Amino acid sequence: YVDETANATTNSDMKLKRIQYLLCNTHLQHLYINHTTLKSLSSTALTRYSQLRTMDLSFNNITAITSGTLALPFLASLNLSNNLLKSLDYLQELTNLQCLDASNNKISSLTMSIHMLLPLADVLVQLNVSMNPVC
Repeated sequence: YVDETANATTNSDMKLKRIQYLLCNTHLQHLYINHTTLKSLSSTALTRYSQLRTMDLSFNNITAITSGTLALPFLASLNLSNNLLKSLDYLQELTNLQCLDASNNKISSLTMSIHMLLPLADVLVQLNVSMNPVC
């Protein structure tokens, strides 16, 4: 549902497979789509929400993030914990990301991910990759 007063979206109980223009409020600042069966994000699904500051996609079945999916210039906090991610590729698009939780995924190597995260070195203050095979 959309909480118009708080400008937030929550879908904790929804059984989602994909997000495809889920909501019409393009001024969202906080998006919570956790504890669903979400498997992927299309590259255009989130582009209309360019004002997002916080996004929680935890406890889903997301296996990968593709180029262009996270073109969210103001996003400061991203929770991808408890998914099926194998890497953190394409997160360099999040130029204002301060907090990233990618714990409890399937990340077995950080070699490529480190290169993707280097552009964020000046702003990223919290990174959690615990409970992954790489740890």
